[in-house]
Amino acid sequence: MAIARIPSAGTGILMSDSIQAIQTIPAYAAVGIVKDTVNNTLGVKMVGCNYFGDKFIGFLNRGVESGNFANLISHRGSTLTPLRENGVLFEVGDSIYLSKTPGYVTNQFSLDALDVLIQVGIAVTPTKIMLNTDFHFIT
Repeated sequence: MAIARIPSAGTGILMSDSIQAIQTIPAYAAVGIVKDTVNNTLGVKMVGCNYFGDKFIGFLNRGVESGNFANLISHRGSTLTPLRENGVLFEVGDSIYLSKTPGYVTNQFSLDALDVLIQVGIAVTPTKIMLNTDFHFIT
């Protein structure tokens, strides 16, 4: 499995030629490495706080079709403009969490019994976050 880090304007991009998307995913969606039960292989899939949230690894650098290789933004300190639940605008300094909608983030978290509460970053502008996955909480 070839993996390389490419530094670019403060964003760490993890490039892999061996991790394929197991669904079509838009750019900057929150993703995880999930087992594809059909092909019995690991692949990249959109995740949410109640949908494979414990498998979160980062964000997709660009959109990808199912079966193609994925480029991930997963390095602490990377900045990006993620998919935002309902297009919400953040306040600078807000904690940002995986939302219930797979692939999206929010500044509001859920406390339902089986959700995985994961802070994925901190807002640095109303639309941009700095990736910081140091804080993982399971409810």
